[in-house]
Amino acid sequence: MKKNTHITAGVMALMLVFGAGTAVVHTKFSMSDSVVATSLETLQYGYLSYEVLDNGTITITGFDDSVTEVEIPSEIDGKPVTAIGSSAFSSKKIKSVTIPDSVIEIGSSAFSSCTDLQSVKLSSNVSIIGGSAFSGCTGLMEITIPNGVTSIGNQAFDGCIGLKSITFPDTLTIIDNHAFRNCSSLESVTIPESVASIGIGAFYICKSLKEITIMNPNCTIGNGAIKNEYISYSGVIYGEEGSTAQKYAESNGYTFQTIDLKPKKGDINGDGSVNAVDASIISSYYAYLSTTEDEVIMDIDEFQAVQE
Repeated sequence: MKKNTHITAGVMALMLVFGAGTAVVHTKFSMSDSVVATSLETLQYGYLSYEVLDNGTITITGFDDSVTEVEIPSEIDGKPVTAIGSSAFSSKKIKSVTIPDSVIEIGSSAFSSCTDLQSVKLSSNVSIIGGSAFSGCTGLMEITIPNGVTSIGNQAFDGCIGLKSITFPDTLTIIDNHAFRNCSSLESVTIPESVASIGIGAFYICKSLKEITIMNPNCTIGNGAIKNEYISYSGVIYGEEGSTAQKYAESNGYTFQTIDLKPKKGDINGDGSVNAVDASIISSYYAYLSTTEDEVIMDIDEFQAVQE
């Protein structure tokens, strides 16, 4: 039976939602107020390792596996924590992490292969998500990229096979090469007008992708940005008439439609608007479902045709 019910998930701003929802994790370690130097370059604050840069800011560089829930401080010894370093938490058994608003950059592979990771609260001021930053977090289902992010790096979410939904901010300008490669559960993507470049293989092997909307008519689209392995992309590319999206679709033999023809969620009768008529159809359909004794259940389109 074809499903026409649209479910809009309420996702808190700045949250990446994993698995069935944000987990409640009970294991916690209280960090000591003291700061202990372990070498001339690397310092230790509780379970976190860090470095102080020449400009007086702090980058978190490591973690000692003593906790499952991580809360990164906004400052250490009076100095602001502004970055999560490359591979700082890679392959660690953490389940939850909170990143303060002082952080503006998440380094490459920072949380790659953290297969137990269930929730991440991102800084509202982060502007760069580095390459492979979250690659291989396999329970990830929904992403809301916070406002302020301008770039999503190479392979940032590569292999997030549970990912079904992405919300991009209007501050985003670059989706780099293979950023969402092999996100095999991803079904629909809308790329805002602010995005000027979609990298090579950005949505390669996204086998469940049914539609992708590219709002910027002049967006640069890399080779294989939208493609399934061995077979062509079978979904729809939406964009403006005469846009680079249209040229990309036509040159690859894909289906293209203008944005104004894109179905609206909740537009059950397909008249281009969502109104009381659609609500009435849905209400009648659910009344039918609750009372019918038929062995074969009509989907909502079949039900609507019978009513007409």
